[in-house]
Amino acid sequence: MKQEKELYSKGHLVFTFLRGLNTVIEEDIRIRLKNLYGLTYPTFKILWILSFDKKMTMSEIKEITLTNLSNTYRQLLKLSDLNIVTIGIHEDARVREISLTEKGKELVDTILNEHSHSTNLHLFSILLKIPENDLKTYIEVSTYLSKELLGKRYTDWAIRTSDYLKEI
Repeated sequence: MKQEKELYSKGHLVFTFLRGLNTVIEEDIRIRLKNLYGLTYPTFKILWILSFDKKMTMSEIKEITLTNLSNTYRQLLKLSDLNIVTIGIHEDARVREISLTEKGKELVDTILNEHSHSTNLHLFSILLKIPENDLKTYIEVSTYLSKELLGKRYTDWAIRTSDYLKEI
């Protein structure tokens, strides 16, 4: 019984800390997106995802954004209205293929260029304070949790896109 309570307590800490970290980091990004580019966080997530995968289906985008299909579709319509993405029809007419327009590519490139070499997001100044081995362990644990809870496809996408960011 004591072991179960200890495990439940640890699970609570993991969940609560991850949720809090996500909220604070997302808010930092949200403020910068709105002030600098007039974008909402949900629309930017889609742009960000499409910058790595040039063409995706709505279902694939939904899977990576961790939202439902109707929310994904609403965000895509906003981006389409701004001429930032195109919503095309796949070979299977029930499937929609999404890709960035030239305007969308330019916007994402601008954001990446302005923030990938020096950033003022609070997260990065804190990451620099964490010992390299501790950060490596945290990433390993997070990767394990991601594989187990979100699946291989999501985790592989995160790793692949992280590797890409090292190269730009």
